[in-house]
Order: sequence, then C-alpha cells, then structure tokens
Amino acid sequence: VILIIAMGAGLAAGADGISDRTLIRMSPMACAPKIDGRVSREEMRACSVSYGAVSRQSGLLALRHVVFHFGYTSEGFYFAVRASRPVPPQKYTDADRTTLHLLPPGARKPVRVDVPLAEGTVLKGVHEYGVECVEVERLFRYAALGVKPPRDGEKWGLQVAVRFRNKDETGYWHWTKANPSELGTF
Repeated sequence: VILIIAMGAGLAAGADGISDRTLIRMSPMACAPKIDGRVSREEMRACSVSYGAVSRQSGLLALRHVVFHFGYTSEGFYFAVRASRPVPPQKYTDADRTTLHLLPPGARKPVRVDVPLAEGTVLKGVHEYGVECVEVERLFRYAALGVKPPRDGEKWGLQVAVRFRNKDETGYWHWTKANPSELGTF
C-alpha cells in the first residue's frame, strides 16, 4: 500500500502544509488496466475511487458530477475521470481538462500531466440521474514521468484539478480556500 499526499492548486515548487481531511489509501492494482476509454468493472474494483470535486469558486462540490479513479501497477500510475457533460448545446472544448500533479518522495517540484476531457468516451445515462458523461483513462508510465515506481508505504504528493469551460469552474480533489498549496493525504 502506498500513501499519496494530495497537493493544492497553487503548487509550483513545493507544498505548503499537510491536511488529513482528504484521505484515500492505495494498493497495487490486482489486474493490469486496459486503456480503452471505459473504466471496466475489474478496473473499478482494483483502484481507489473519489467522488466529487470541490469548486474553487464556491468551496462546495462542483456543479458537474466528477468521479476520479486512481491506481498503480508495476508499469505506471493509472488515472481515470468520469465527468458529466455540459448542458447542450454547449460542448467540451480543448480547455476542458483534468490536470494531475505528482510529487515523488524527495522531489521539490511536481510532474504535471494534462488529460483533455474532449478525448473521452461518451457514456449515455451512466450518472445516477441519467446525465450523459464522458470517461477518460490513462496509464502514465514511470519512465515517461521520469520517476521510479512507488515502494510500499511511500508518501507521494498528488493534486487533481478538473477545469470546465462551459460554465466556467475548476474543481479539485483536495481544496482549501485558506491555503491553496496545502496537502491532503491520499
């Protein structure tokens, strides 16, 4: 099991404090993920899941439904996001994206990865209210990120932000208005 620390949005060179208000523990995934644009039942069971994103604008849950899936294998970090689509006729744009910041132990600056929502697979009626959603999944290989695989018990920094342009809003996996660089625990 590794423990990942979630980093606030203002992260450029490091983190500013640790909070245990956001906590998820992660074990290695029992099965290797199949990156096909859909989070399978096996992938869902094998990774940690977090529901909702905190809006930077309001400090409450973002207006759009968001689910984050996190995991890791011997090859890399698995990440998937499911987000409700904008209300028609609005569409996803290239600016609609999820951004991950990963901070390995001992590193001073996080690795940043952008995941465009417009590249996702459209799912009809998967939200509990029948709203159309989009799913995007990725496996970020350690070598491509320039990091070594996590060891059992290690703490990694992580922040996930999802930016919506049609109703302009940014939601975070861990957010505190008083200290945007604060770390939560993952």
